[in-house]
Amino acid sequence: MAGPFDVSTFGRMAAIADPTGAHISIWEPKMHRGSDQVGPIGSFCWSLSCGRGTGTRPRHFIRSCSGGA
Repeated sequence: MAGPFDVSTFGRMAAIADPTGAHISIWEPKMHRGSDQVGPIGSFCWSLSCGRGTGTRPRHFIRSCSGGA
């Protein structure tokens, strides 16, 4: 996993793992707005969770990282 690091002037990111071992990459935008755009060519189009665990632990972890979303 990788702690927070700058991606040029585009933003900051980190690679973390949830309590069940699923890998998650998180993004904080700077000059690159990321998935704020929907529809144009090259915009974000897919998200998938492939964790080994089920139940409340993975959901609680994701919600705590995303501010409850």
